Amino acid sequence: SFLFNTFDKIKIAATGHSYGGETTLGLLGAHPDKMLEDTRFKAGVLLSAPVFPYSTNNIATVTSPIMLIQGDDNDDLDQYDNARKDIYTNSAGPKYYLKLGNDASHGTFFNGVCTPYDTIQECAMQDPFAKVINTYATAFLNKYLNLDTNADATLNQADPLLKVYE
Repeated sequence: SFLFNTFDKIKIAATGHSYGGETTLGLLGAHPDKMLEDTRFKAGVLLSAPVFPYSTNNIATVTSPIMLIQGDDNDDLDQYDNARKDIYTNSAGPKYYLKLGNDASHGTFFNGVCTPYDTIQECAMQDPFAKVINTYATAFLNKYLNLDTNADATLNQADPLLKVYE
């Protein structure tokens, strides 16, 4: 494979949007069947992830660092009326919670936000939502996977696009 020996096997994170975030949370230990936990993943970025089907007790077992990013107030609840922030509130490990303002939605986290741009790279450099998501997620992953102390400079500041930052 062209990917052979191209990544560090002890510096692996998972990220996912919506149900992908739910899957990431399960891999980090929230799934009630602990056989499904994958300890190779050292951190997770959850983009507008639902709480369901995990219980508060199972989420409390997650000790890996997580960053939960969601859209504005219309994205507060998952499809079963669970507050997405419950993931942040109940997890045990290092954690960050970001709520985007300016009418960010559940759909802010997929490529639809990049439709007005010619390339993904152009979107990443110009779209305010893409820039904030990429900036904080990258700093988070650098901190916990690469042990980069410079990442704290980014993680310790709140961008004006953030409605909530904890």
